[in-house]
Amino acid sequence: MLRAGVASAGAARRLGPRRTPPEAPSGRPIEVIAREARRLGNRYRSTREGVSYAKADAFRRAYDGVLGEWCDALDVAHLLAVLPPGDELDSERTRVERTLNGWGLRLDDAA
Repeated sequence: MLRAGVASAGAARRLGPRRTPPEAPSGRPIEVIAREARRLGNRYRSTREGVSYAKADAFRRAYDGVLGEWCDALDVAHLLAVLPPGDELDSERTRVERTLNGWGLRLDDAA
C-alpha cells in the first residue's frame, strides 16, 4: 500500500508542475453590462426638457460609465472617461456606440 503511494507521487513529479486554473474574468458579466447599457441609454436619450442639468448630467455620466465598462470588457479603446462634456465627448460616445453595434451588441433594444 505504501509503495503505491510513493509510485504515484513519483509519477506526479515526472508530469511536471501543476498548471494553475485560468483566472476568472474580473468585473461584471457582459450580459449584465449590456442590460445596464440599454437601460441607461434609454434614460439618457429620453431625458425630457425641463429636467435639471444635474439630473441630465448624471444620466450622461452613468451611461458613459457603463459604455466604458463594456469597452474595457471587450478591450475596445475609448476616451469616455477622459473627455470633458461637449462635442468631442458626444462624438466619442457615438463612435463607441457604433463600434459596439458592429460587434453585434445592440444598444437600442428595449430594456
